[in-house]
Amino acid sequence: MAQPVYPTLARTPQASSFQKWRAFDPTERTALEDGAYLVMATLTAVPWSWAFEYVALSAADRTTLLTFYADDANFGAVPIKFTDPTDSTAYFVRFAGPPQCQQEERAGIWRVKISFIEAIGTYT
Repeated sequence: MAQPVYPTLARTPQASSFQKWRAFDPTERTALEDGAYLVMATLTAVPWSWAFEYVALSAADRTTLLTFYADDANFGAVPIKFTDPTDSTAYFVRFAGPPQCQQEERAGIWRVKISFIEAIGTYT
C-alpha cells in the first residue's frame, strides 16, 4: 500500500512561518583535561524537522486537514508523503504532534500550525 500524500489545500503555508532544521544534534562532545573537546558523530542519519503555519484557512480546509491527520496519518503513526515547498523535494514524514488550530477574529477562519519529523526508512 502506498503512503498517504499530504493534502493540497486552497491556501499555502505562510512563507515567513516556514522552518526546517535537523531534529537533533547527532554528536557526542566530551571535554578533555586540557580544555579541548573530543567530538564524535553517534548516528549516520539525522532526520529533518519542519514547522509551518497556515493563516486565514477556511473551515473546510481545516476539516480536510484534521480528517487527514486522524484517518490517513492515523494521528501521526503512519508516515505520509510531504513535498518541501522550498526545494520541491518529497520526504516521508510523520506529524510531530496534532495540528494546532486557533480561530481567527472572523468566524470560520483558522490559523493552523503543523510540525513534521522525517520518517527515516524505506516507504513506497
